[in-house]
Amino acid sequence: MAGAAARRTLLLAQYKPFSFLSPSTAPRGSKLFAVDLLTQRNLASAAPWVAAQGRQPARLTPGLPQDPRDLAGLVCIGRLDADSIGLMLWTTDAVLASRVMSPASHIEKEYLVRVTGHEAWNLKRREKVAQEMSAGLVVGDVSFRPCSVHWLNESQLQIILTEGKHRQARLMCASVGLEVVGLKRVRIGCIRLGGLRIGQWCWLPDSLHRRLSVETRHGSSQPRVPAKEETMGKQTCVRNRQGGVAPMVPVSAPVARGSSKARMARAGDANIASKAGRILDEVVI
Repeated sequence: MAGAAARRTLLLAQYKPFSFLSPSTAPRGSKLFAVDLLTQRNLASAAPWVAAQGRQPARLTPGLPQDPRDLAGLVCIGRLDADSIGLMLWTTDAVLASRVMSPASHIEKEYLVRVTGHEAWNLKRREKVAQEMSAGLVVGDVSFRPCSVHWLNESQLQIILTEGKHRQARLMCASVGLEVVGLKRVRIGCIRLGGLRIGQWCWLPDSLHRRLSVETRHGSSQPRVPAKEETMGKQTCVRNRQGGVAPMVPVSAPVARGSSKARMARAGDANIASKAGRILDEVVI
């Protein structure tokens, strides 16, 4: 079985913690790389990618490796800065990785961004700034294509990009006078972060692999549907009115403040807690 898995192209999702480095990042002191967390200890025991709306979980092929770090050709799809958290995808499908990362594919990447610097703004100015960011910005000699930017609450933005330029969301915010204090990627194309806990990873079923591959060939063919705000405790999340591109990972339940250390300890690396706790408590869906 293991040999058969090695010959297949595989796809997995990881919840990258704060402070961990993406591939191609230069080493920084004692910081670890996100790939170091792809161990059996951090493999999610349940299937957090189970489709929403009561669908049955997709089946995974038996014999998948429990420690993918030594898989030949394993590459990361879309890096995250050390001070950002959230969804990272890893695959042995080099063609898929190249297509997802290419701006020509128009694959959506969704972020929740907590900001400061706008406290004195009235509602009209806040909405004007969101519209300016959505229309596309030029920052220095770098231009950003139009995207989707919406306020979720008084301090959080939802930003959906179709390109992945270095530190794009942070640069966009800074150019309009906003300081980013927490950034979390929650979706890449049809794959959502969902029920994974900080530091965990899981294999994704072939059905999601195929669907993401189709998206890279056809671009953003899905019509944009206005988001519906939904309050969850003291936090606000956004769900697509049409249920998103199925199969979608269900949105995580809200987490009580101060519980992030316990969650991360269960994920298998308690050392992450002191570094990521403040960001996790601030940016939760």
